[in-house]
Amino acid sequence: MLKHRLALTAFGAVVLSGALAVSVPAWTGDPHTTLLTFSRAVEIPGARLAAGTYAFQVVGPSIVRVTSKDQRKIYLTAFTRDVERPSGLPETQHVSLGETPAGGAPPIRVWYPMFDSRGHEFIYNY
Repeated sequence: MLKHRLALTAFGAVVLSGALAVSVPAWTGDPHTTLLTFSRAVEIPGARLAAGTYAFQVVGPSIVRVTSKDQRKIYLTAFTRDVERPSGLPETQHVSLGETPAGGAPPIRVWYPMFDSRGHEFIYNY
């Protein structure tokens, strides 16, 4: 009886560890990250980014996170709208800016990750 119980326990442990090994990479996969450097201030929903380098990451379906270059400070985590990259847009252009309000910084309308045909349109609440 004891041998039977030990065998079932060992089998259960193997099945459980196999299930976790398959599931964990889906939860902890490395997000697609692009480092962008701005020579002047720009805006994202809810924050103004001073001139500098920032990390833009896809962290889930239609979810983008913007952080400091070292990823220690989070400026934004938000849902975005998926949009197609315009056919004439150069591959080296990673953002589309909106109209600059008087006395303000230009808002980033769309971020296009490197090597991706789709972009992420930020949703602004004015």
